[in-house]
Amino acid sequence: MDYWSGWMDEADENLYSTLLNHALTLASNITTTEGAYWDPRSLIDYNAERGPLEPPARWPRYRINRAISVASGETLRQSGIYVPDADNSGAQFLSTCYKEAPPAWVLVGVEDVNHPLTGEKIGQQKIVEKRDCVWYLVERSTDLLQGPLTPTPAMG
Repeated sequence: MDYWSGWMDEADENLYSTLLNHALTLASNITTTEGAYWDPRSLIDYNAERGPLEPPARWPRYRINRAISVASGETLRQSGIYVPDADNSGAQFLSTCYKEAPPAWVLVGVEDVNHPLTGEKIGQQKIVEKRDCVWYLVERSTDLLQGPLTPTPAMG
């Protein structure tokens, strides 16, 4: 917390704490991605820890605006959601608060994870690396997708 809340009565302090935690959860969805930190494929499944998901009855359409682009290392002139031209990567929120557009995180493979004592395979982990790319702005179209929302397994 930025400020001490002990001067409040217990009910107000509990409400303050609840609202602050909710705001921090929602804000973390943006701050996690603003520096291009999403690992490739990490958004395929919804994780309830990211906060509530209340999808609209109809999803808006989005398009890639190839007229607005920025290469890794160049000055970003417009904040927004961008997609890289790198395969096995993902969209990111890029902010003009950074001096340069970042490289993209690219999935290059997976490797086995072994138990340190037994050597038994206990899982796999992604192998990712940073690669320079060209980022293209994603914009919302004015038209909506037709028809009702089709639930995905992640939505329940």
